[in-house]
Amino acid sequence: MTPEQSLLYGKIARFKIDPPGAICPFSVKLAWQYQWSGPFTHRAICEYKKFIFLSMTTEQPISPATVIDRVWHQHILYTRSYWIEFCEQLLGCQIHHTPGLGGDEETHKYYVQCERAIALYKTYFGNPPTDIWTPPQLTVESLSYQWINREQYWIIPKPKLPKPKISPKIFRLRQPEKLHISQQPSSTEPAQSARAHSTHPHAQN
Repeated sequence: MTPEQSLLYGKIARFKIDPPGAICPFSVKLAWQYQWSGPFTHRAICEYKKFIFLSMTTEQPISPATVIDRVWHQHILYTRSYWIEFCEQLLGCQIHHTPGLGGDEETHKYYVQCERAIALYKTYFGNPPTDIWTPPQLTVESLSYQWINREQYWIIPKPKLPKPKISPKIFRLRQPEKLHISQQPSSTEPAQSARAHSTHPHAQN
């Protein structure tokens, strides 16, 4: 790390996201939203600042791990803190958050940029903490994720039942039975004609 980079990282690390005197500051809202502990939230914010520093040291695009991305999303909501105090006044440039567009190509690009960020992290800070710099996820939450008011509802986890062992014979499909349909003579046809089709004199030769 060069002296200029060390000076820049010091400024980023000392930047206060929590507004002074706030009863419910940034870190508290972040911890509440994702049910993080206080120490984990503090570490996540520190790693977010390291990611911002890394983005200032390279011309190549990099992507954060999921936990860091959550901190970034929350910081952008504090528009004055992020765009004016952090980007404009401290960094001297704008750092935009660009969501992926979806598809295989975008997914591959995201993984490459995240791996690039981890490699760059090791250059400046050593090995990243594995509980924060986890492998990237395609979605932040599952499709069944919901916010719950815990003052009105109880949260009871579903029991994890052992998977039943099912014999593959159960899934063996039965062959459909062949239906034998005998044609009845039409009411308009003579009875002798109907007998001729079923008992032809040359059928047994």
